Amino acid sequence: MENKSLSWGSFLKKNPQLKLIFRMMRIITFLLTVCVFSSFAANTHSQNARVTINKSQVQLGEILNDIENQTDYLFIYNNHVDVKRVVSVKAKTQPVSEVLSSLLKTTDLDYSMEGTHIVLSKRPAEANVPAPQQNTKRISGVVTDSNGDPVIGANVVVKGTTNGVVTDLDGRFSFDVQPQAVLSISYIGYLTQEIAVGNQTSLRIELKDDSQALDEVVVVGYGTMKKSDLTGASGSVKSEVLGQRTVTSFNQALSGRVSGVNISTNSGRPGGRATVRIRGNSSISVTNEPLYVVDGVILNVSSLSNGSSPIDYLNPNDIKSVEVLKDASATAIYGARGANGVIMISTKRGEGSGTTVSYDADFGVGLLPKKLAVLNAEEYIHNEDLAYANAQKFDPEGWASGVYKDPRLKRTNPLLFDANGKPLYDTDWQDEATRTAFAQTHQLSVSSNKGKDSYGLSLGFRDENALIVNSWLKRYSGRFFIDTEVNNWLNIGGSMSFNYQQERQSDAMGDGGITVGRQM
Repeated sequence: MENKSLSWGSFLKKNPQLKLIFRMMRIITFLLTVCVFSSFAANTHSQNARVTINKSQVQLGEILNDIENQTDYLFIYNNHVDVKRVVSVKAKTQPVSEVLSSLLKTTDLDYSMEGTHIVLSKRPAEANVPAPQQNTKRISGVVTDSNGDPVIGANVVVKGTTNGVVTDLDGRFSFDVQPQAVLSISYIGYLTQEIAVGNQTSLRIELKDDSQALDEVVVVGYGTMKKSDLTGASGSVKSEVLGQRTVTSFNQALSGRVSGVNISTNSGRPGGRATVRIRGNSSISVTNEPLYVVDGVILNVSSLSNGSSPIDYLNPNDIKSVEVLKDASATAIYGARGANGVIMISTKRGEGSGTTVSYDADFGVGLLPKKLAVLNAEEYIHNEDLAYANAQKFDPEGWASGVYKDPRLKRTNPLLFDANGKPLYDTDWQDEATRTAFAQTHQLSVSSNKGKDSYGLSLGFRDENALIVNSWLKRYSGRFFIDTEVNNWLNIGGSMSFNYQQERQSDAMGDGGITVGRQM
C-alpha cells in the first residue's frame, strides 16, 4: 500500500494539470455544499419566521414595516393597494402567514409568499360579493400561437366582467364560468378572440398575429403594395390624421406628419406660402419642389404670380391618403422629375355599402398675440427734434453746410399739425390695421356604393379672414367621381374636380418687401 501511495503521489507530481483539476473539483464540491445548506437555512428561516406585534388603530403600512424589520421578508404591491387603511393586530411569536391571514381577512386584499417576497394584491370584485345561485362550471384550456408555442401571460376574461385569469408558463388556464359566458382572449401583438363556452369544458385556442400594420396597402410609383413588402424609404399619412387640424392648404396639413419632410410657412396670410423640402435641398440652380401626383396624374406645381402653387388649391378634405416617396428606389419610375421626392395623393372614393351623406363644419377665431411697443406722435416728434439738436453738437461741419434740415419746417400742413407744430392726431396703426379674424369651413359629401358601381359628390367652402384688414381668402371646391367594375379584370372610373379660389393678400409678390406689417 505504501509503495502504491507513493507511486500515485509521484504520478501527480509528473502531471501538474491533473493535480490542478482535482484541486478545483474539491473546491467546487465544497462551495456546492455551502450553497445547499445556506439555501436550506434561508428557506427554513423564512418558513419559520415569527413576529411579535401589538398595535391598534394604526395604518396598514406601519404593520408591514414592522414585519419587514423583524424578518427577511419584503412586501411588494402597486398603487391600487391601500396601505393607509386603519387596522389593529395583536400577535406574539406567531408565523407571518397567520398574522397576515388574520390581518387581511376582513379586507379586499390578498397575499402570496414567493420566497422572501410577499406580494399584496386586491381580490377580484367577485370575491367580495356572494356568488349568485347560478350553475357554474370549471373551464380549462391552453392558448398557443400559430406555431403551436404556448402564449405566456395571455388575458382570458369573461366578456363584460372582470372575472378572468392569466395563462401560466405552459399557456394554460382554468377558472369557473357560467355556461352562457363568452371568453375574450387577448395578448399584445395578437388579434383578440371571443369564444362562447356553451357545453365545452376544455379549450385549445390559437391566437393569430395582428398583421394589420404589415398588411396595410401603400401607394407607390408602380401601383400599390403591402407595407411589409416595401423596401424603399416612404412615409404614409391617412385622412384621419390629416383631419386632426383645421388648415387651409394641403401643405399645412402635411406639416410635421412625415419624417424627413420639412415644411416651412413663409407668410401668415390665409393659405400661407409653404415651402416643402424632402431630405433637404438638392440643387442651387433649379427648383427643389417635390413632384406631386394626384390620383396618378402629375400636377405641375410651378409657382403662380401670387406666390402659391396649384397644390394649394386642392381641398384637404377630399384627400384619402398621402404617400411620400423619399429615396431613389421609390422614385425611380419618375426619373429626374422625382429627384426632389414624390408626394402621391389619393382622393376619396366610394366606400362601404349603400348611400352615405356627411356634413362637416368648423369655425375659428384668430387674435393678434402681442402688440409691439412703438412711439406715439408726440414721442416721435420729440425724438426727431432731439436728433436734429444732436446733429449740431456732434457734426458741426455737416450742420454748417446744411446737410441737416430742421424738421419743424415740414410741420406746416394744417390738416396734420396745429399752429405750434403739434400733431393733431395720435393714431395707433396696429389697432387700425389689424382685426379679430374669423374663419369657417363647410364640407358636404354624398356617396353611394351599390354592388359593383359607386359614385359620389363633394362640395366644400372655405372663408378665412386674415389679421390684416382687407386680407382674406375664399375657396370653392367641388368634386365628382364614378367607378364601375365591368368584369373581374376591367374597372372603369373617372373623376372631375373644380376649385376656385379668391384672395386678397397683404404680402403680394413684387411689392419690394414693403408690406403692411413693415409699414405699421
